[in-house]
Amino acid sequence: MEDTSLRHLPSNDSLSGMFQVKRDVTYSTATGRALTLDLVSPWATDYAEEKPTLPLLVFVQGSGWLTPDTGFELPQLCELARRGYVVASVRHRDCVADDAPAPAFLVDVKCAIRFLRERAADFGIDPGRVAVWGTSSGAHAAQLVGVTADMEEFETSEHAGTSDAVDAVVSCFGPSDLARWLSRMGDTPDFAPLRDHFVTGDAEERQAMAERLSAIRYVAARAGSIPPFLLGVGTDDPYVETTQVTNMVEALRGAGVEAEGFLVDGAHHESNFWGQAVLDEIWAFLDRRLLA
Repeated sequence: MEDTSLRHLPSNDSLSGMFQVKRDVTYSTATGRALTLDLVSPWATDYAEEKPTLPLLVFVQGSGWLTPDTGFELPQLCELARRGYVVASVRHRDCVADDAPAPAFLVDVKCAIRFLRERAADFGIDPGRVAVWGTSSGAHAAQLVGVTADMEEFETSEHAGTSDAVDAVVSCFGPSDLARWLSRMGDTPDFAPLRDHFVTGDAEERQAMAERLSAIRYVAARAGSIPPFLLGVGTDDPYVETTQVTNMVEALRGAGVEAEGFLVDGAHHESNFWGQAVLDEIWAFLDRRLLA
């Protein structure tokens, strides 16, 4: 007699809704050690006879330009995978401990994008649909990625010939005008030690590097190659002024680039910035540009 005390559930032959995290995928060895990223992707991409091709979202966690904790936003990154993205959370060199001053962090993130595009078939990625999202210092990196597509001065020989251009940029509480930001924050006790390692040299050299790493300074000259931007910041952020967002949105729109911005009322840096309303804003922006 059949045992009727056990329920029968359907199998999931397509592995629909199942995801995996591949830790420590090496994208660069040029520095003498492995630089890695974590990849969140639908589990089915490893089993399908014909791999689906999904848009790629490259995420850069805020870290004060130190080595990012790629697990910090993992629940949100998994939610993006559920929406139909392959998501890569990138580690870049530590601008203090690794003795890798700017622009090392940007060189690394752009190298990771070239690696992922070059290996698109292996990871089930559509190389024609790539976005970058960052928070804090990671948002600063994301903005620079968006305005410096395929600029040789920020490239290495690794994955040469592959584009690091993206189709959309999301920036959460990151500085767009680093020169202005450093002049305001660089001498405070919290940031002075980082400043001395992050942008090195004498005062004139540090100023020149800060200008070189200010995304807003590229807008007018490179407007034709800049993708749509979404930028947000909290109204009570103690580190990043709201004008870092409003000025960038104005500059982009003035140059004919699609740009959206939002302010989170009463929000600080990280912490209470996050909520479903903010995530919905980001999801909708990405979906319009990469899933539509």
